[in-house]
Amino acid sequence: MLAWLVVWWKRRSDHRAADVAARANRDRGTHCFYCGAAFSSEVGLDRTVDHRYPRSKGGTNALINMVFACRACNERKADRDEDTFTASEWLIERRRQFGY
Repeated sequence: MLAWLVVWWKRRSDHRAADVAARANRDRGTHCFYCGAAFSSEVGLDRTVDHRYPRSKGGTNALINMVFACRACNERKADRDEDTFTASEWLIERRRQFGY
């Protein structure tokens, strides 16, 4: 009985975290999570969904693991983890371009 309760509580907590992430993404859905560029019809600035922790490395499709990113950042990040990508020279320069 106790094991079932622990599983239920964990799932409930995961859903609440996912709800918070979904609200944050909805409110932030006009700009790239990584470089801060406003989404537009310009090449590379269309909105995509990125997995912060890549699925190829065990990441999930849970909302807490997904953010909106411009196509350029999403393609450049590829299957790297978020920390490695945010430290990259390419992203640092791109953030300078968009004043992020």
